[in-house]
Amino acid sequence: YPYQWDYELMFAGFYLVWGIFVWMAARNPQSNASFIRFTAWGFFATGLMNIIVGLFTTEDFMHLATDSIPWLVFGFLMFRSL
Repeated sequence: YPYQWDYELMFAGFYLVWGIFVWMAARNPQSNASFIRFTAWGFFATGLMNIIVGLFTTEDFMHLATDSIPWLVFGFLMFRSL
């Protein structure tokens, strides 16, 4: 697996923009509830996909499983805030 810095940069930019929008939506969560719910479901899906991919690529399972913990926690906290 050669390191693919371009993909890392692409995803970092995507999540940076998404994070800025979530930050702005958090100022008025009741008005932005659907966007916050979408984000929470996106976090849950990312965590679940990491675990599923880890089951197929067993050498990466522990890395992917531990990476999915923050996604699942943030998704849960976002749902609780609504």
